[in-house]
Amino acid sequence: MENGDRNLQMARAILPELPFDIDAYKSDGAASTLRIYAEEDGHVHAMMPWAEAREDMALVIPIRTQDRGGYDIACHVAGVYFEGGTLGRVDLAITAVSRRKPYRAVVRAHASQLALVTVVASRHHRAHEEFDVRLVDVSVTGFAFLTERKLAGGDIVGLSTQLGDANFYAEARVVNPAPAPYGRRRIGCEILQPHPEQTLLLERYVQAQPATPDRRTTDRAA
Repeated sequence: MENGDRNLQMARAILPELPFDIDAYKSDGAASTLRIYAEEDGHVHAMMPWAEAREDMALVIPIRTQDRGGYDIACHVAGVYFEGGTLGRVDLAITAVSRRKPYRAVVRAHASQLALVTVVASRHHRAHEEFDVRLVDVSVTGFAFLTERKLAGGDIVGLSTQLGDANFYAEARVVNPAPAPYGRRRIGCEILQPHPEQTLLLERYVQAQPATPDRRTTDRAA
């Protein structure tokens, strides 16, 4: 069996019952919603916004389990077909399937301070747009903040703030946007490719904070 056929067979076993909607990550880290509806002729068939469809573009389809493990299905767009309106049909060639280990529980620390968010890639905001937010908790693998701005899962942001007596900056993917009181949203983020210096600073900050009623979370949703 050739690699392409093997990858398709693995993906077919992992994908939920068709049809279904899911956010896939593009190469710039932003998300695009796919409606996957069929598999035939060696490809997975899906609908996506026509303005975002590009032949040969790379996508990663995340399939997650309740323990936040699961699989990442890597693919590229082998064909693009206009379907009218705002949608296009894409033929997806599966290039790899990788397993993602479940996330460990990690300690988080309460925070209440201003931070500056810079948009890297987003569905609703221009790149490089900046706005103030209030940081509400931090772990060694992520953070969460409150904002009135609309951010979606898969958006990429940079966050700048002060942790103790040190400046902190990290780029992160939005993984858990949720409603919060007074018309705001709590945006849980996972840090992308953390540097050792970042991790050490976060560890020191978390350890220095007083215990809170709920200081444990998964390391994906701060």
